[in-house]
Amino acid sequence: MQVEGVRLTPQRRRVLQLLAKNKQRHLTAEEIYSLACQQGKKIGLATVYRSLRALEKAGLVVSMDLGDGSSRYELKKVGHKPHHHLVCLECGQVLEVDEALLESLWQTITEKYGFATIDQSIKIFGYCAACWHKRRLTKEAVSV
Repeated sequence: MQVEGVRLTPQRRRVLQLLAKNKQRHLTAEEIYSLACQQGKKIGLATVYRSLRALEKAGLVVSMDLGDGSSRYELKKVGHKPHHHLVCLECGQVLEVDEALLESLWQTITEKYGFATIDQSIKIFGYCAACWHKRRLTKEAVSV
């Protein structure tokens, strides 16, 4: 089977399925490999890397660097636009930021600096609500 100019092998199909099932996680190649192994699917780590490169080249997958030294992957959505991420330093959760929240920022940059933005990627590091709450409880317990 061919999709977007790339042969859709069983291994590539498995990689796509795992990305689809884990949309919110922005998986690394190693995590994809681990999930496939947990499901009893035979696939080598090198095959996962080759599959990701082929799927990215075909425009089906997007890679990103979220500051942890690993490339992370997500399925490319129809009408894919640049989007931005909030990255939890505690649990690693990745949240996508609504682009509408940043529209005024791009407009301000254009007006103030005369800079025409053609692509952008913002990563904001901090703590998700659950981890922040746990950290606050831990600090309160220590200070008592």
